[in-house]
Amino acid sequence: MLKFLMGRSAATKAATHMPPLVEQLERRQLLSVTINPAKIKVRNITDETTGFSTNQSQLTVPFTEEIQIVDASKIRMIGYVQNPVGGAQRKVVVKLSEIERIEEAPNHIRFKTDRLSPRSGRVIIDPGAIRAVGNNQDIGAHNVQPPKGQNKERFTLATRAFRATDVSIYSQAVHPSSPPVGNLTSNLTYNQVTPLLDSFLQKKVANGTITAAQKNAAMAQYNDANVQLIFPNHNLRAALVSLVGTVGEPAINVYLTDQNITGRPFTVVDFSAEVSPSAVVAETKAKDGRLRTLFKTQYRGEPFQVLSGYLAHEALHQDQNAGQNEEIIANIVETYVYVQQAMAFRGFIFTPSNLTRMGNDKVYAMLNSGTRSFPRVGITNAVLLNNSGVFYQSPTNDSSFEAHIRRLYQERGFGSFDTPGNPALAAMYTKITGKTRNNPAFNQSLINDFDANQTVIGDRDAIRVAGLFGLTFWAA
Repeated sequence: MLKFLMGRSAATKAATHMPPLVEQLERRQLLSVTINPAKIKVRNITDETTGFSTNQSQLTVPFTEEIQIVDASKIRMIGYVQNPVGGAQRKVVVKLSEIERIEEAPNHIRFKTDRLSPRSGRVIIDPGAIRAVGNNQDIGAHNVQPPKGQNKERFTLATRAFRATDVSIYSQAVHPSSPPVGNLTSNLTYNQVTPLLDSFLQKKVANGTITAAQKNAAMAQYNDANVQLIFPNHNLRAALVSLVGTVGEPAINVYLTDQNITGRPFTVVDFSAEVSPSAVVAETKAKDGRLRTLFKTQYRGEPFQVLSGYLAHEALHQDQNAGQNEEIIANIVETYVYVQQAMAFRGFIFTPSNLTRMGNDKVYAMLNSGTRSFPRVGITNAVLLNNSGVFYQSPTNDSSFEAHIRRLYQERGFGSFDTPGNPALAAMYTKITGKTRNNPAFNQSLINDFDANQTVIGDRDAIRVAGLFGLTFWAA
C-alpha cells in the first residue's frame, strides 16, 4: 500500500509539473526571435539636391529569424529631451513612418523617424506587432536602444521649434498680444551707469568670460579722458567697454584707434537729434575723412548691454554703402553679442522697451534657425518640426533669422547687393567661427559660412539661452 501511494504521489507530481514544462518550451520558442541592438543601423537622411539634413533618420532593425509585420502601429519609439525652462528631462514620442519589412532581407524591418534619432531613445515593439514566419508565433515585446544617434542636447535641438512661455518680452510685431512699451529716453548719469558696469563686468569675471585684469583694463578705459572725448555719453561708453570678452570686442579699437578704413579714430560716438529718420537705431557716416556714429536720442536710457550689440553692428559699416547682405551680417554680429551679454547676466532682457524687445526677437529667431550644421543653431532655415517659422504662432511667418532680418530691410527699401568687407569684419568673423578668411565680403557666401561654422552658441549653450529667454516646447 505504501509503495502504491508513493508511486501515485510521484505520478501525480510528474503530471502536475508537465504543463509548465510545455509552457517553458513555448516561451523559449517565442523568445527565440530576438534583436541584437548593436547591429541596428542608423542613417541620418539628407536632401539629395542640397546635401542638408532633413531632420529625419532611417533605422534598420535586424531580427534573428525571418519575420512578418502584423500591426505597424505597435512599433514605436521614444526619446528624451531637456526642457530649456527648468532643465528637467522629458520623454517625447518620436513618430515613425514608412515602417516595412525589407523584402530582400526578410529578417529586417526599417522605418523613418520624424526627427533625428536619439542615442538615448528606445525602439519599442509591443506584442501583436510582429510574428516569426518560421512558427507563426508572435515574437512578444522588445525594448532596445540603438547604438548611435544624437546626444540629448542635439536631440533637443532637433525637436524644435522653441516657443515663448512669456510673450511680453517680445515685440508686438512678433506676438501681437505682447503689451505695448515705449522708449527709454533718460540721459543716465555717471553715478547711475558706473556701478552697473562694474557689477556686470564682475559677473563676467566670475563666470570665466574675462579675467580680473581685463575687467580692470575695461574700467580704466571707461574712465579714460581720451575715450570720453569720443564717447561723452556714459551709457554708450559703458556699452563700448562691456564688449570685452564678446565677438564684438574688435569694435573697441575700430572706434578708438586707427583700425578702420580711415586710419584714424572716430570723431564722436554719441546720441544726437541729427540721426536720419530712415535709421532705426543709429547710423555711421564719414565727415572730413573721419567716421562718426550717432544714435537716436530716444534710446539714451537703454541698458548698455543692448547698446553694445549695436556698437558692434555699426563698427562694420565703414564705407556708407550697405545692402541687405551687409545688414544681415551686422545683425548676426549684433545678436551674438546680445546672446553673450545675456549669458553673463540676463537681467537686461526684461527691460520694457522697444529696443530691448527687438533684440529679444532676434535671439528668438536665431535659436530656431540653422541649416548647414543642423541641429546646431545658425542663420538660415532650420528643419522645424511644426513648420511654423521662427516665431511660433506669429503673423510674421519668417522662416529663419536671415529671412527675418532681410524682410525688415526690404521694407525699408534696402537693395540686395554685395559690399566690400573690412578688417573689423575679418576679426569678428574669426571670433565667431574660429577660422580665418582673407578679405571677406558682405555676401551670401559669408552668411552661409556663419550658418555652417558659428561656435558662439554651442548645442548646450543653445538650450541654456533658450531657457534664459523663456523658450521651450511646452508653452501654454
